[in-house]
Amino acid sequence: MKQRFQTTALLATLALTAVGCSSGHDNLDRLCTAAEAASAETSYEAREAQLRQLELSGGIKTAWDAVQGASRGQRYELMQAAAEEVGVANWSCPALRDHWASE
Repeated sequence: MKQRFQTTALLATLALTAVGCSSGHDNLDRLCTAAEAASAETSYEAREAQLRQLELSGGIKTAWDAVQGASRGQRYELMQAAAEEVGVANWSCPALRDHWASE
């Protein structure tokens, strides 16, 4: 129950902060490109460190910062929700999904 509440609260935060970001598509493209580049790293920690160096802006930065507090299994879905909120329908990034699915 507590985890469901946390997920709901996080989604609400993402929705409120992501609305109105004009550079959402560009930020999501940059995030996915960085995830693809980071996939060459062998460890999760090295990939994560590389991704955290990425400079994002607007609602996608807020969403990116917020999902760091979620479990790895929830992060990709939350970023997809943020993408929807900034007007990027059906956003996907297999490299980022695979990164968060890895151990």
